[in-house]
Amino acid sequence: MRHRGLRWLLRHGHLDDEAVHIQDTPDHAGGWSVDASVTVPGWDRQGLERLVRYCARPPLSQERLGRLNQEQLVYHLRKPTADGRTELVLSPLELLDHLAQFVTPPRVHKHR
Repeated sequence: MRHRGLRWLLRHGHLDDEAVHIQDTPDHAGGWSVDASVTVPGWDRQGLERLVRYCARPPLSQERLGRLNQEQLVYHLRKPTADGRTELVLSPLELLDHLAQFVTPPRVHKHR
């Protein structure tokens, strides 16, 4: 899987030869972590659709994100926080900072 994925990334110009060579060595996982425990039979169209919808979910709900004014965004929370807040008022950079905290650092296993 890793080898085929790296070839695809090389073919489409997302990686160069050196990056592919480095990531395709046995001692380097290259960021690939495949969990084959979830399978969907070919005849289960509803199961396949459910799996694809789960994988394609955005990191946050677009319906709950709005613009308060020119400089601030408001995000309505699904549940109140411990201190009772039901929305976050953030600048666009603060929102990106909050989202960046969910990105796993390099060379750290993705499952925690």
